[in-house]
Amino acid sequence: TYVFTKAMGEMLLGQLHGAIPVVILRPSIITSILRDPLPGWMQGTRTIDTIIIGYAKQNLSCFLADLDLTMDVIPGDMVANAMMVAMVAHSEEQGAEVMYHATSSLRNPAPYGVLYESGRRHFYENPRLSKDGQVIPTKEMHFFKTIASFHLYMLIKYKLPLEVHPAPGEPAPLRPLLAALRRPHPEIQVRHASRRRLRALRLIQRMLRRHQLGAAAIDHDQDKPGGRHVQF
Repeated sequence: TYVFTKAMGEMLLGQLHGAIPVVILRPSIITSILRDPLPGWMQGTRTIDTIIIGYAKQNLSCFLADLDLTMDVIPGDMVANAMMVAMVAHSEEQGAEVMYHATSSLRNPAPYGVLYESGRRHFYENPRLSKDGQVIPTKEMHFFKTIASFHLYMLIKYKLPLEVHPAPGEPAPLRPLLAALRRPHPEIQVRHASRRRLRALRLIQRMLRRHQLGAAAIDHDQDKPGGRHVQF
């Protein structure tokens, strides 16, 4: 609905503006200020800022992103300046309907790794403090390029320990988990798996064997050159 309502607003302006000149500016992800009124200033927590704050508080330990991909962010003061210049440039054009895109990836492409390294370096040098005044240590964040690797990490890191070590007085419901793993599921299929993923899958097998509940079957498709097909 976010993008849809924006499109509706643009269409309404195009139909109802009459002789009034209209300038539509489409920015990419707006970040903190570059220069004016203060470098780094931002009001509130929006869009990509929530990820930065989550990492600063060490509440965000992993994220689904490819650090080699180019992100498109634009400082807030550059967006404001572009809006003012565009309004002045078309203020005397009756009935004008002009559209601009305020982006950065074409002239100044920056991968997501730049955002992560900048944030990590900043919080290493300026660590946050807890409510009792203790320094919150800055840790490395885990990044996953695929949904399959992210689901595998969440399974090993969080779900499986909860199943193996339940709360006192509660049974360990590993049998439903094993049954779910054995069912074909597109999000648990890892095609052309790397050695790291295969080791992780074998780790799950060993953990399941320790509880004498059997193990998931792993089929290796050796017919495909340079890769394997792994499926629970």
